[in-house]
Amino acid sequence: NFSEVRIAPDGTIYVSAMYSQSGKFGLHAMDQDGFEKWRYGGLSVRPAELIGSDDGAVYFGFVHPGGSISALNSSGGIKWKGEGANKISGMAMDGDGNIYFSSGYPQNNIFKIAPDGTTLWRVVNPFSGGFRPVILENGDIFIAGKESGLPKFFRYNGETGDILWSERVSDSRTYTPRNLAYDSVGKKLYASVTVGKIITIDARDNSLTNYLVGDGSGSATTPVAVGE
Repeated sequence: NFSEVRIAPDGTIYVSAMYSQSGKFGLHAMDQDGFEKWRYGGLSVRPAELIGSDDGAVYFGFVHPGGSISALNSSGGIKWKGEGANKISGMAMDGDGNIYFSSGYPQNNIFKIAPDGTTLWRVVNPFSGGFRPVILENGDIFIAGKESGLPKFFRYNGETGDILWSERVSDSRTYTPRNLAYDSVGKKLYASVTVGKIITIDARDNSLTNYLVGDGSGSATTPVAVGE
């Protein structure tokens, strides 16, 4: 059974898989014609949050606790295994190949990992749960969170892991945010929430606004920012 699919910059297609007969999990790499290049199997936890790099390496975490962030080389061999973490809730890669990710409860950390597997920084999440980081052009990191039943958003210094800004949505009812999406042209970040609202953050001044979509009774998924 195949689940998560990602396409790397070189066109390689990575697919997370579960093998029904053994109950184990694995990762497959295929070319654009669907022919398998290699597979990495025998895992007890499903690989997730796959990211392919320019040099053919692939990085991944796990959808449940029990594994560590790992990197495979272009032939499917182990490049490195990082420190253990609980469920990896979101991963992103910057232009230098550094990996940012958040880990879920009860560990609740945010990490920056170098391409060679070195931990550059690790900070405690100020909220419970994990979301996918968004990387700006200047290296700052935005991430969604939740505090006292409402969305709260954070901006981190990508070099040090220090919090530069945070703000919690003010509302009379509680709801949960989705992962942020970034519009690099308009310099704005967008997050949908579970009551049919869209929250906007202007990356230039950290101003936060929210507006209703429809009648407010539905739920939305993560927005997608499309540039020309």
